[in-house]
Amino acid sequence: MNALWIRGMGLMAVLVLAGCGGTIEEPAQEAAPGSQEQELRRCDAAGKCGVNEVCRSGTCYPCNLFPQYCIPPEA
Repeated sequence: MNALWIRGMGLMAVLVLAGCGGTIEEPAQEAAPGSQEQELRRCDAAGKCGVNEVCRSGTCYPCNLFPQYCIPPEA
């Protein structure tokens, strides 16, 4: 009877450790406000964007982060 009790306790210890184990998942890190990792907005139906932004190929690019898109074409 004593050996059966010890086996039962051993089985319980294994099951508890297996049930509580595993890796801890870290929350997904989102891009900080103001970083270049933010998703760019789409232009509206008229091809317009917000202030200090330009519409290129259906995407709004902020001029302070993408100055190459805001350079006016040479005549």
